[in-house]
Amino acid sequence: MINAKDNFDGPIKGNLAQRETHISISMADIQNNPGVAFFSFYSDENKREYKNSPEDLVIKTSRVISDDGFIDHIKTGNYIGSLKWGGVDINITSRFGEQFLKRMLNFSNGIYISDLDSYSEKNDKANSSKFILHYLFLQSLEKAFLLGLPKAYKNINHNEAVLKGRLDLNKYIKHSIPYLGKLPSISREQRDVQEFVDIFYKAYSIVESESQSNAAKKMKDIKSYLRVNRSPLLVTAGTISKAKSSKAFFNPIYSSYRGVLNLAEMIIKLDSLKKSDSSGSHNYSGFLINVAELFEIYITEILRNNFNNWEIDSPKILLYDGRFYRRYIIPDIVMRQKDRVIVLDTKYKRMVYRGRSRAGAGDLDRDDFFQINTYMAYFKQSGEELLGGGLLYPLSKYIEVRESHSPNWFGGKSTFFVVDGILAEGDIVANEQDFIGRIGNLIQQSQVTNPQADTVI
Repeated sequence: MINAKDNFDGPIKGNLAQRETHISISMADIQNNPGVAFFSFYSDENKREYKNSPEDLVIKTSRVISDDGFIDHIKTGNYIGSLKWGGVDINITSRFGEQFLKRMLNFSNGIYISDLDSYSEKNDKANSSKFILHYLFLQSLEKAFLLGLPKAYKNINHNEAVLKGRLDLNKYIKHSIPYLGKLPSISREQRDVQEFVDIFYKAYSIVESESQSNAAKKMKDIKSYLRVNRSPLLVTAGTISKAKSSKAFFNPIYSSYRGVLNLAEMIIKLDSLKKSDSSGSHNYSGFLINVAELFEIYITEILRNNFNNWEIDSPKILLYDGRFYRRYIIPDIVMRQKDRVIVLDTKYKRMVYRGRSRAGAGDLDRDDFFQINTYMAYFKQSGEELLGGGLLYPLSKYIEVRESHSPNWFGGKSTFFVVDGILAEGDIVANEQDFIGRIGNLIQQSQVTNPQADTVI
């Protein structure tokens, strides 16, 4: 069993290399292995691919030479989850701890979870990815259920004294002559799409059996409805395929159920793999999520909730269209107010404000630095008024504004550049407010630098 934390690079306890086979897993390996489920928080396919490159590292183990001889070494990327890979069990958890992970989940997909502390896995408390998957499903289902389950028109047969719909002439001729007081008829009525009912009930039952959650208990009315209306048929891959090809799946009214269905599919798939694993028939299975995606959504939602007069999105910008080197750039966060713009990029990496030295490159990655400056340069030349930009991290140390905020981007006095973020320990809600206060101060200061800006926070 390999236990690790995401984005870790260093020695590990024990003599792993003698016990386990050398392992190197990238996202390309995950994407090419149907036994491993990957959940993305992004609905946009281009952004999903942009943020989850095939070259991205999941985990790598190796041996390095030290003064004392060989030691084991492990390196991970931004992915957490549980895998069975070539017979080796791997569990990767969040390095910023459960408290910060739960807080980020409060803002995922617009779902605000109030009782995360009441949730626990019965058999695997360390499985952070399963924790996320189960809770997203429960909360997404509860939220979507307020609209009613997806429905479709069906022909309903009747044989009553009162005519409902149109007369079924064939049955009338065959069975109702002479007239016995009842008329066969057919009506078109909206009914729940059976496949959705069966899939949701199956997924709910799996979550309920594997976890101890107040959320599941509070949803007993939903469970009862699903249980009463489910069919006796087994839920198979064909059931899920039929649900995804139904008209209701593409109906904008029921768009919220698409995400619920995808989550339910993963839960059912993982349960099936778990059962087959017990017989040893699968050596490659599991579930992963990219926590960097979750961190971006968390920061974005906090900014949206506190800067209501700003439009905040993540635009997809095509460069060099018509050339063989055409490509998209997708800044994580672009804040706009009229013709003013602030561009920010989130980085799910530890930040303690170590600068460059002979011992290392420091906490700010060279590629990250040049990436955000490229984004800022694009908006600067686009004709909009660039107020500023920067990189946002989960902080592991209280911020020193004088060391991390610069009012002069590339020497210019009208644009700021910052390295900021939210302290990932202690009172996180208070830390969020401190972060909002610093961003608000930057905007106000830019108004002083540019009197014509008339900025409204």
